[in-house]
Amino acid sequence: MTLLNLSDEERSSKHLRAVLSVDDQGREILYGLSRAQSEWMIDYQRLYPVPLRKQHPSTEERQIYVRLYEKHNLARLYR
Repeated sequence: MTLLNLSDEERSSKHLRAVLSVDDQGREILYGLSRAQSEWMIDYQRLYPVPLRKQHPSTEERQIYVRLYEKHNLARLYR
């Protein structure tokens, strides 16, 4: 299995919230997202941590994040 690039703390948190899955190619992903989308979400969350935002995402980045966040959470609800 090809794991996502997560710290031990990030991986532990994601396991507790049951957000990780494995795609049909054996790659770790966030539920409902492709590998590329999962990596983008993780990078976004690192760059713009809540509530300690020192930088602010562009409108386009925020729209992409919201779309992926909703897709991910719907997949978790209906798995």
